[in-house]
Amino acid sequence: MLAATAALAFAASAAQAAAPAYGAAVLVTGRDCGSKTATQNCGGAGTTLFYTDYEGGPGQTVSIYDEDGNGNSAGSDISFGHGALPEVRQQASAAANTRVNVNAFAFNSFTYGGSAASELSYAGDLHIVGSSGAPLQGNANFAGGAGYFGWIAIWDPSLVSDFLGAASPFDSGYGNYDCSTPGVLAFGLSTGALSGGEQSIHMATDSCAGGAFMIHPGQTVLAAVFLQTPVNRGGWVDASHTFTMSYDPDLAPEVRQNLMAQMVPGAAGVPEPGTWALMLAGFGLVGATVRRRRLSAA
Repeated sequence: MLAATAALAFAASAAQAAAPAYGAAVLVTGRDCGSKTATQNCGGAGTTLFYTDYEGGPGQTVSIYDEDGNGNSAGSDISFGHGALPEVRQQASAAANTRVNVNAFAFNSFTYGGSAASELSYAGDLHIVGSSGAPLQGNANFAGGAGYFGWIAIWDPSLVSDFLGAASPFDSGYGNYDCSTPGVLAFGLSTGALSGGEQSIHMATDSCAGGAFMIHPGQTVLAAVFLQTPVNRGGWVDASHTFTMSYDPDLAPEVRQNLMAQMVPGAAGVPEPGTWALMLAGFGLVGATVRRRRLSAA
């Protein structure tokens, strides 16, 4: 599902032997669906990519909003919330002949300071505030469609270091990483078409080796999230309240308490840019902390 078209470097100059403590990136794309009928798939194949915007890198948060005043808009805000775990707020809206897609990726490193091994799993909760109605045949790639593709994961830190020199994390295939990728230690996924209205979606990580994933004293792992929200020819989605990562509530209470006390983050707390509330009021963002570009059809 991933559109790997970003042209800007994912901080290649910062490539180094050690993994960065945290990072975030957003890729926004616009595609011309004018040659497609309402019941034809307007995805990557057979369409013209007329717009790409990329922002992010190691040691960064991202707040980005793009619009053209004709119904195409896209925004994503990445911060590190409760427990310094990644949090994503996102929205997208497409005009009658356009597909708009937003891809967001974030990670933070954690070193376990406990004296004994502990079970570790994360939960992801995606709150869809609202979306366009049911797409034709339930396919988010048809006219009026809106969809989501989200995952949470526990990574070996080397997985990020290996790809810092790539054009972007998306070109490295980050959006498609799962347990088949070496270095992915645990993984949880949810994806589907949206049918309108408010929706809450829950997922949790499962160990890629089977059984419970165990973290050991002194071990460093990455907590990683990915969220994609494609919308198609009149479709829209508002996930501004939010995609949030947390310690899995299905863990025993004493295990969760131990993890919250002993998992030391690489980024102890990165505040959100503080202007996202303006986006909620009609998605009309201005402010020094937010990048704003205009989508323009070819």
